Amino acid sequence: MLFRSLEELCDESICFPTGQRCGPDVSVLTTRLLLLYLLALEVGVATGTLSAHDADELGHAIGQLPDAAAQFLQEEDLNVSQIANALKDQRAPMVVGGGFWVARHFAANFGSFQTDDPGAEGYISLATTDDDAEFEVETIMARGPHGGFRGPQAAIAFRLVAGELDRGSLVTITYGDRSAGGAGLQVPTSESVRMPLPLYIDLDGSAEWRPLPITPFVISGGAAIGVHGFAPSVVEPGESFELSVRAEDQFANRATGDIPGFEVLVNGEVMASTPAGSEAITVLDMSLPEPGVYWISLRSEDGSISGEANPVLVEDNPEYRIYWGDTHGHSGYSEGIGTVDYFMRFARDDARLDFVTHSEHDVWLDSGE
Repeated sequence: MLFRSLEELCDESICFPTGQRCGPDVSVLTTRLLLLYLLALEVGVATGTLSAHDADELGHAIGQLPDAAAQFLQEEDLNVSQIANALKDQRAPMVVGGGFWVARHFAANFGSFQTDDPGAEGYISLATTDDDAEFEVETIMARGPHGGFRGPQAAIAFRLVAGELDRGSLVTITYGDRSAGGAGLQVPTSESVRMPLPLYIDLDGSAEWRPLPITPFVISGGAAIGVHGFAPSVVEPGESFELSVRAEDQFANRATGDIPGFEVLVNGEVMASTPAGSEAITVLDMSLPEPGVYWISLRSEDGSISGEANPVLVEDNPEYRIYWGDTHGHSGYSEGIGTVDYFMRFARDDARLDFVTHSEHDVWLDSGE
């Protein structure tokens, strides 16, 4: 299975460390794929699906790599072996003392998680098809991106107290279980293309919590109840510039659904308008004729929604311009949430920043990162 999974990666335009080409663009061999290749060999031996001899033969491909890459892999070999042994352990059943830690990202403002009242909001439940496996709720103290960021924080765990959770058993953890009349779970207020629901497992009661693959979901903005505009801070008389008009929901997310048309008022006079439709962001080309400070306001055609843009200074041959940006931002590649692509698109299209840096850390990376 592991080798078939590696072959499937060819569809994503990457290649094996043997130099075998697959996909339209294989100009770069990623270190992570090399580690994945080594990991596959280790797991194959650890699980008995690959002989040590065959693994050695396949491992000779590492000698064909550039010196720097080969050195890196040699230094990481111990970690790869440890991971392989851990995966071998995960073929075993869960015994008494093991369990599941229902974690939550420290930066996601979910509603409360609770296990006390099935009829209340945020009820978390666990069910399994293994009849003799009995779980009890336990409170553990957790820290890190999936606990307390600055210090330990109470978290929910389901601990196996009787029986054994056999391989192949189905375990269902329900967030916001409504089967007993509960209201569900309040999701975070910020839109996201990859909101995580982190979950950890302990198979043997050692308290060595191992992360399961993240199960993310998408959060989209709601109905338009606000509007905001973005324009350059300094321009010259008659200089063409872009004004971005963004319809927003109650939490300042990009609105969805029916978007009204908006009038653009400059110093109280209507100068432009946007069409109604389904696009929350409309970019207009504008210019201002005379030096001075211009105040831009926005209102929907029926007058029910209003907002503002930043003021614009129009100046002859300005000595300085103002550029807006963010030099410290994160995504889910470390302790943040979401993808790098979404981070960049939001900065460009929603926040209308002039520059941005993705200043990720090299901690809390999962195997895919």
